[in-house]
Amino acid sequence: MACGKEPVYQQSYTFPNGQGLMTAYVGGSFWRANAGFATGNAGSTLRLTASYNTTAYFNFLIDNYAGPGYYSLGGFTQGFYVDGSGTEYQATTGVVNVLSDNGILLQGEFYFSGTGNPGGFPLTVSNGKFTLYR
Repeated sequence: MACGKEPVYQQSYTFPNGQGLMTAYVGGSFWRANAGFATGNAGSTLRLTASYNTTAYFNFLIDNYAGPGYYSLGGFTQGFYVDGSGTEYQATTGVVNVLSDNGILLQGEFYFSGTGNPGGFPLTVSNGKFTLYR
């Protein structure tokens, strides 16, 4: 590759029959995405996004992504969940753990606690898992 950089892949996949490519327990209730994608490579910002019928979604931004590993949420590494009513919950503590990244497919897990805007209501996201394509 020219300049030693890998190409950036971006492709969105919708899995049939609601098979999620991201799942989590949001406030204790099971949530499953039906569409999602990832963008970015090592040395840049990695973005992980997944939604359910475009009304509720997760968005993670991992600044200075360096490949598989643990990324603490807060500061420049951010996590958000937006519910169906438009309330955005920003992660105040938590982790995204990228388990594997082959340049096209990313797999991992996540959890976080956050606060809603508007309203300031707390939210806990647990047992999150993702399989996303660039």
